[in-house]
Amino acid sequence: MQMSPPIQRAKHSRGERLCAMVMLAAACSVGCATTTQEAYDDRGLVLAEKSIGSTEGASDPALEQTAALIDGVALSWDQIRPFMAEAGGRLALEELALDYLVDREARRRAVVLTREDIDRERDLLTDSIAQTAGAGDSQDAARIVMAVRRRRGLGPERFAGLVRRSALLRKMVQPEVNVSSASVAQLYDLIHGPRYQARLITVDSVDEASRISRRLADGERFGDVAATRSTDASAARGGIIEPISPADTAYPASIRRALEQMNEGDISTPIALNEGYAILLLEEIIEPDGVPPEDVRAELENAARRQQERLLMNRLADQLLDAARITILDDSLDFAWSARTP
Repeated sequence: MQMSPPIQRAKHSRGERLCAMVMLAAACSVGCATTTQEAYDDRGLVLAEKSIGSTEGASDPALEQTAALIDGVALSWDQIRPFMAEAGGRLALEELALDYLVDREARRRAVVLTREDIDRERDLLTDSIAQTAGAGDSQDAARIVMAVRRRRGLGPERFAGLVRRSALLRKMVQPEVNVSSASVAQLYDLIHGPRYQARLITVDSVDEASRISRRLADGERFGDVAATRSTDASAARGGIIEPISPADTAYPASIRRALEQMNEGDISTPIALNEGYAILLLEEIIEPDGVPPEDVRAELENAARRQQERLLMNRLADQLLDAARITILDDSLDFAWSARTP
């Protein structure tokens, strides 16, 4: 679900957006000695060591500089690089920066990854993507995961980097994880408890909220008003949003409290948000599914552990990024970096 800023689900931290970042100063400068770095396949596994700065076996320099051909005419990397920097340089720099920072922190803590760690993290990531998309079987899951990767530009290099960063972050925060009974109970309520199917209208001012309330009281259809007046992304769907659980703290407490006090078919009075106002139509109360807590306790404990790990991973990534000094020396990259939101 996409929602407008007023009741948007809690925004991902910078660490979660990237789970990535690094100072390009770590790269070998001109004239430095040949160094090595590990190459990973799309599963994040070490394939081999590739040389950086070595000229052994080098091909034609002219061909090396060619990035693409347009009707047979060569387009060089020098021509395309400024466009790439402006279009995606910010994200690329952030991911490279966090790569470096996470590796450095892992070395400081003497944390070492094994092949099993990489495999486990890759499986967690792909399973999460597949489950979110509701994949039916393994073939369906593989197709969905690849589609998501293509949509997000997660080719072999970026996907391997994401897997490795996440694996290192997870391993570093695991000693801090403490799954409590309260967190398991909250997760049970979130998954198996009651939910509210509603429509939503958001507006910027109390005056506009009052005008909309009068229109709805006069009998105008909620979906029609939402489609034309709501500032929320759900306006295109007539204000329909995903069912909300009262246990889901990603939503404002004012929204959850209002829904709990409503009956099916009720339209709320304007609800004050951090930014703007919301009006709700409660269409259906979805009752608890009746699954006994003891039947799913192990599953819930594992999910609660993963949830807490992710929160701690994001926090650590943010701390590393906040402490880093990144200096931009390229004009095109500086244009992209200046648009970055801390």
